Amino acid sequence: MGRFPKTYKPIQGKTYTLFGAGDSTLSYYQTIEQLAETILERYNDLNFIRHTIQSYSGKKRLLKRIAEQPDDSIPIPFILNKISGILDQYTLNVEAHLKSLPLLKIGDSGLKTTRL
Repeated sequence: MGRFPKTYKPIQGKTYTLFGAGDSTLSYYQTIEQLAETILERYNDLNFIRHTIQSYSGKKRLLKRIAEQPDDSIPIPFILNKISGILDQYTLNVEAHLKSLPLLKIGDSGLKTTRL
């Protein structure tokens, strides 16, 4: 028998969990794999996809506007459209976390996040 138990108790963080509604992280990683495959099918260049996501990652207001547009002909709206709703089960506590932040912490970009 190994050092670590074969089963483990799901962990719920303040903002996210990799367990979703299940008792394993397998579903999360399968979901990420499926999303990555879908995006790579459309835009066959991993470096282009990575660079595009990184260049938009700090532009939350712009991302919100882009997410409201149904234009799937360019990468960011396509990616946002594909992940929208699918990853929600893993980020159930984001809004509650934001509401619980003290006033002095609200402006800290390292602590503040949204589901978009």
